[in-house]
Amino acid sequence: MAGPGLLDAPTSGDHRRIRNARRQARARKREIDVEHDAAILEAFRAEIGTAVRSASPLLISLLAIEGVMLDDAVGTLGPRPGWPARPRLEGPKALLPIPHHLSRHYMMARQSQFSSRGPTQITQHPLLSGRFNRADGGHVTLNVVDHSLEVEARIGPALLETRFGELSVELDFDLPATIFAASVGRLLEEIVDHQAWRGRGWRVAGTAEEEYPLGRRLLAVTGSVAYRMPWVR
Repeated sequence: MAGPGLLDAPTSGDHRRIRNARRQARARKREIDVEHDAAILEAFRAEIGTAVRSASPLLISLLAIEGVMLDDAVGTLGPRPGWPARPRLEGPKALLPIPHHLSRHYMMARQSQFSSRGPTQITQHPLLSGRFNRADGGHVTLNVVDHSLEVEARIGPALLETRFGELSVELDFDLPATIFAASVGRLLEEIVDHQAWRGRGWRVAGTAEEEYPLGRRLLAVTGSVAYRMPWVR
């Protein structure tokens, strides 16, 4: 320590002490970051663990085809940037309406989850998503929508989406008009075959012709299955 009137230049001991203090601070910062991330993940899982009570059976089947169990898939989910302020809870709103001025033809024996008067839900967008790429260039995306685990997928020539027990199949191939017109009531696998729904008995409950994105849509009722997140069982 310098006396009165003397310069107080840093010594080699000061340098060692300062460097050591910085090393300790960096180590503690890493510990805090790990603790913070763990606490955020715990809070996030508590939210979706409380919210989710069901899952699409198609989601389970498509993941299984890729060799992924649903419990493992949900384990990869984490909070998006901005959570929990976003996504905002703004509902109730319909998630994927079909605008009247773009819908050329719509035939459904019952109210559709994908119609312009679809179900009320509290979030405008999925709470979060997890994407699994397929070897053929397609994908399977797990979406948390309100209380349910849903799926969006590109499988060959079709875009698939589920919502609260209903499946939308949008086709990007030229399905003959006669087959399309007569599809309601037929087994989905008779119109578009895929192992994920083969043998399940899912029937086409409605159709829609639109100007976008692919033109023709088949609607089938799949139902939902009870499901709770692994960490709340």
